[in-house]
Amino acid sequence: MFYREDYRPRLADYDRRGRLSYEAILQILETAGSHHSDTVNDSVIAGSQSGIAWILADWHIRIQKRPESGDELHIVTWVRGKARAGAILRGEPLVASGEEGINGLTLSNAMHLSSWLGRAVTLPLDEELFLAELNKRREKEAFEICQQK
Repeated sequence: MFYREDYRPRLADYDRRGRLSYEAILQILETAGSHHSDTVNDSVIAGSQSGIAWILADWHIRIQKRPESGDELHIVTWVRGKARAGAILRGEPLVASGEEGINGLTLSNAMHLSSWLGRAVTLPLDEELFLAELNKRREKEAFEICQQK
């Protein structure tokens, strides 16, 4: 099943040069994937409340032109083969191993770290550096939430 979504980026999604940041692209795609799961009644939110975790096992991202201010994004997601959630929700056989899930998470973390540092990173990922950078953002977000109240 294909899922299509149009997205108009927010001002905060752009870097100083007016191009969509890689971190924003990743977050937009994660959100589109969540919306896709909602359309097939496998809600990410409901699953997380019941103790079920979604793991992205494979990404294929084609960016033909890095979006600039004013561009609209047209996002298409799909499930290849059986829905992986069926293994948990309905007891269907697994299509991908847990190792594939870890690889997907590692790739996601590497994309975030590369965006935060503004440079390429290598695998295996420097987990201490990733955690330090993640904690910086957690502290900043907590501070901004406190300031808004």
